[in-house]
Order: sequence, then C-alpha cells, then structure tokens
Amino acid sequence: MAVRVGCCGFPQGMKEYFGQFEVVEVQQTFYRPPSLTTAQRWRELAPPSFEFTPKAWQLITHPSSSPTYRRTPVTITPQKAGDYGFFRPTPEVRAAWEHNILSVQ
Repeated sequence: MAVRVGCCGFPQGMKEYFGQFEVVEVQQTFYRPPSLTTAQRWRELAPPSFEFTPKAWQLITHPSSSPTYRRTPVTITPQKAGDYGFFRPTPEVRAAWEHNILSVQ
C-alpha cells in the first residue's frame, strides 16, 4: 500500500503545489461543496495522477451549533438544528451527502 503525503488546502500556488505533491485535502469542501465547473477546472489544472481528497461537508459531520457554520450558505431553522451532523441518518444529512457527492462527479 502506498502512502501519499499532501497538505490541507493549497498553501502556495496550485501550479507550484502540483510539482511538489501528489495529493491535496480540499478544505473548501468542508464549508461548501464546489460547483461541477470548479471541480472540473481543478481536474484540468492538475496532473493526471494527482489526487484530490475532499473533506465531507460540515452539514454531514458537524452539529449546527459548530462555529464553523458561520461560513456555510445554508440557513438552518431552530426546528431543524438537531438534524445535522454526526453522520446522522436524517433527511437533512442525506440531502447534504447527496449534494456533496453530486457536486464533484
């Protein structure tokens, strides 16, 4: 099994990063899944063997009380606040999962 080393996000320009590493953890996806156009652009800019490992959207992994939700574009009503995060089997988490997956396919 191969171990790949990379950073969380691009700490420098993409072109320079691609020359030094073979993988990146995409931090942006934690706050908002990218559009298909953005994901395609990343793929086109990267070498063919380069690997992108997106973080799961915080609606899937973190409770809505997390301070990181300030950066998410989703409005969560108080009635639904407990339905997000922790990979809960709720319609809200399932919808976030589907949106997260479909945005990068």
